[in-house]
This record gives sequence, structure tokens and C-alpha cells, in this order.
Amino acid sequence: VSSGGAHLWLVDSAGAAPSSITTPATVPVGYPSWLPDGSAVTTNGQLNSASGPIIALVGIPDGTDLGHLTSDSVIWTGESAVSRDGSVVAFAGQLPEPGNSYSDTNNQVWIEDFNPPNVAPGQAFDPNLHQLDGLQGRTPDWSPNDRFLIFESTRGCVNGHYAIFIEASSGGRAIRVTD
Repeated sequence: VSSGGAHLWLVDSAGAAPSSITTPATVPVGYPSWLPDGSAVTTNGQLNSASGPIIALVGIPDGTDLGHLTSDSVIWTGESAVSRDGSVVAFAGQLPEPGNSYSDTNNQVWIEDFNPPNVAPGQAFDPNLHQLDGLQGRTPDWSPNDRFLIFESTRGCVNGHYAIFIEASSGGRAIRVTD
């Protein structure tokens, strides 16, 4: 993200040759996650008139707004991660509550179906939206076979510190893997 405006940046595989991708004002540019075919990324952030952050789909390399995957009237979102097979997206999120604002500490890990060819501006929100479990969690990422999600959480941690957890993407019990 550029401090002077809404831009995504691409670099080559060596981390060099940065190039800026200008996006329209309808696209937040935080926390990009690639689609498996490299044609687009999901991005996250709060637009000026929104009550909370959303996830958008941005075309690469032109920065085109390909639609919003979430609605701030349904859920406020944090960092997203597209599954390796591109069929679902996991993200940190929380239900909007009148009078409150978005806070990373209130997130749970959510999952929604994702079918990019059907995404369009104004699309209805995914009816298969569901929580991985009902406990605090954020920064999800998928295992190489999409069977598991890893994420950070303060659940059961002393002094509110974060630990890394792993859980079957179909749900179940999260296992803490770090102190």
C-alpha cells in the first residue's frame, strides 16, 4: 500500500523491479492474497463511507475492481486467504455491531465459497458463510492440500499474547502449535 494513495505493488520473484498498480477508489488495497491462476488478488480494507472493512477482488495486472466479496452490512473483515484450489476464501472477521468499530481482537476465522467467474459488483453475499469455530482468531492461511487452516489467536494464552493454531478446515478443535 502506498501512503500517497491506493496502489498495489508487484515485484519479480527476486523481490526486485517493483511496479505500481493503480486501483479505483472502490478497491481497498490491504492484505492481498493471490488467486491460484495469478489473474487477481483479494484485498481488504475500509472504504470511506463504509461502517467496516470489506474484501474486494482486484484484477492483475490492471487493478480493475472485479467486485466485493463481502458487505460491511453483513460482516467486517480482516486479512483474507484464498484456498490453494481457489474454491473458498478464509478471513478474519466479525459481525458488525451498531455503535462499535472494527477491532482485530474481536475477530474469528470465517470461510465463504468463492467462485471468481460469478463475482460482480453488487453481488449478493455468499449464503455459505460460516465460522471455522466461534473462538478468537485472525490471519488465516491454508495448508498445501486445503485440509487445514493455520491462524493466530489469543485463546488460552497468558497476558493476551498470540500463539499459532492449526484446525481442520471442515471445523473441529484447534490445536495450539506454538507458545
